[in-house]
Formats: sequence, C-alpha cells, structure tokens
Amino acid sequence: MNRATTKRWPIALAMLVALLLATSGCAGGARAASWTGLTIASDTLYAADLEQARAMDPNSGATLWTFPGNTQDDNQGLFYAAPAVSDEGRVFFASQITTGGFISQRRSMVWALDADSGQELWRFDGATDLFVEGGAVSGDTFIIGNSDGNVYALDVENGSLRWTFETGHHVWSTPLILSDTAYVGSMDRHLYALDVGTGDVKWAFERKGAFASTPAWRDGTLYIGAFNDTFYAINAQEGTERWHFEGEDWFWGGAVVDSDTVYAVDVKGRVYAFDTESGNVRWQKDLVTDRGQPVPVRAGPAISADGSQLFVTAETGSLYALATTDGFVNWSRAAQGQGLSTPVVGDSLVYQSLILGDARIRALQVEEGREVWVFPPPEEEN
Repeated sequence: MNRATTKRWPIALAMLVALLLATSGCAGGARAASWTGLTIASDTLYAADLEQARAMDPNSGATLWTFPGNTQDDNQGLFYAAPAVSDEGRVFFASQITTGGFISQRRSMVWALDADSGQELWRFDGATDLFVEGGAVSGDTFIIGNSDGNVYALDVENGSLRWTFETGHHVWSTPLILSDTAYVGSMDRHLYALDVGTGDVKWAFERKGAFASTPAWRDGTLYIGAFNDTFYAINAQEGTERWHFEGEDWFWGGAVVDSDTVYAVDVKGRVYAFDTESGNVRWQKDLVTDRGQPVPVRAGPAISADGSQLFVTAETGSLYALATTDGFVNWSRAAQGQGLSTPVVGDSLVYQSLILGDARIRALQVEEGREVWVFPPPEEEN
C-alpha cells in the first residue's frame, strides 16, 4: 500500500459511512448494514476492501491482485458486501460510484472479474440505489437485490439482464439459491421464493417484520429471523410456517445450520441454539461486556469446519468463539474498530472484516484465537 492510498483510506471510509447512513430504512428506523465483506473459495480469500476488490492468500494475507490496480487513475467507487464466486472462475463484486460536479450522482455497479487475475469481464449499472449485500450464483445466472426494491438476475457470461423482480421495499439480503429457486428476503416483510429462470413468484411468506438476512436451509426447511423479534422455520417447498420462536430483539444476521441444530444471534448479542425440528431452545448464551452490558451484533454467526465452534463478530470489533455444545465462550479477541460482517471460516483459520480501525482484515487460529496475520500489515501503516 502506498502513502497516497493509505491517506485516502479514512476519506473513503467516511464516504461509505455517510452513504449508508443516508439510506433510509423501515421497521423502526433501521439503517443499511453493508460494509466490507469476505468470501473464501478455491484457496483464495476475496475481499471487498472499500477502494478496491482484492484477492488474497488466506494463509499469509498477501495480496494476489487488486481491482482497480491504481485507484488514483482508475477510481471505481467503494467496494463493499461479500463477493460471490462461480465455479467457472468468476468473482462478483458490488460498488458505489459517486460522480463529482455541481450535483453529485451515485451509480451502483456489479462487477464480474476473472477470479485468477482480477481482470474485468463485464459490468452492470442498471440498478438505481445501493447494493447493501452481495449476490449469489447458480449455474449461468447471478442474482442480487438492491435498495431500489428490485431483485436483478444477470447472465454470468456477459452481464445482460435476464429478469427483474420488484418487491415493496429495499432488498438488503443475499439470496439463497437452491436448484431452480432463489429465496430472497425483503424489507417489505416478505420472504420470496422466485423461479431462477423467470423471476416468477413461487410463494411469498409474509410476517410483521422485515427480512434482512439470507435464510439457512436444511432438509427442506428454511431458517430465518426478522425485525419483529421472531425466528422462523419455513417449509421451503410450500412457504408455510413450521415453527417460530419469539425472542427479545431483532434478528438481523443470517442463521447457520449444523446437523439437527440451527444457530442464530439477535442484535443484542443473544446467541441461540434451536432444535431444527421443534424449535426448542437447546441453549442460549448472552454475550456481555465486562460491565455486564449487551454486546451489539449486526451479522450472523459462522461455524467451524468440524462443527465444534460458533464464531460471532460484535460491533465492538471483538470476535467470539463459542462451543456449539453449550454456548461456552472458548475464547474472545478484541480489536480496534467495528465488526459488521459475518466471519468467514477456513479449515484452521477464521477471518474477520473490520472498519474504523488500523486493521481491515485479520486471520485468527480457529482453536485458540491466536492472530496469524492482519491487513494492512503494521509496517505499512502511517
């Protein structure tokens, strides 16, 4: 990282903060929660790193490529939200470009880059508002929601628009695609099942809270929380409710399922383990500060490869590792800044994206939480 890029980092971050705070919400004044995001695929860590899209060595943190290569000469806006990777070697990022002049304008972009080189393959600029979360790939189709209330389906090869589905409010969630169906939550208080090929509605599940996360799936059932303090199990084929749990606060981040247990966390740091069949609470762990205050959590949990640990990132920047058997906190590691994105877990390392601190990405050992590397490395900071 050169000095010019380092100096521009706080400016870029301030722009993103202002941009997201300007995005109006619903359900009691909710605000968009998109920040830098990570995805690991084919032994590569892909990062939406504000000024650039970045591919990294997950073991060392070394940068393999960036897009654009030189942000001074080729500014492509602010990159955020977790990228998606296709089996054909494409990686998809979202960015927001603000043009200068007397009247500034915002352009939302989807970028398809070559996963090995970072070379641009195509771009799509047909959306009219912010891409709060990333998209998902199924075969030759890439699907992504936008704050303009639309879900867009793009051709993976050339970026052409295949179909658009209009919801009644912002779409702040990444779709879950299974076979020929895309499940998409909307702030209009619906979870939609859409035909991947046509965008036609197969069913719409409506409740009294906005759906801002990606549903988890296991054995024909979808699991998702909402802004009405309720967590739902839904028949994926028919869109009917199987069970629900009434909590104490919003469920913003997505859930994760392992075997016969589904794990979820609300915005006050209450971590739940539910029986997938009955919805009974197997255990509950309330994350609290040293002073006994609730730990705010915006993102959903992630689970280790062997299913033994659950990882939760807090808005305070701390990363928690909980035993999946009973919720016992095996370790926690504080950090400068804030954590607003779901951690990403590899075989032996867990990766966390941070904002408003010296480090923007860090990798820690799964077992004991020892920090292995941070980006940018300390010696590159000014």
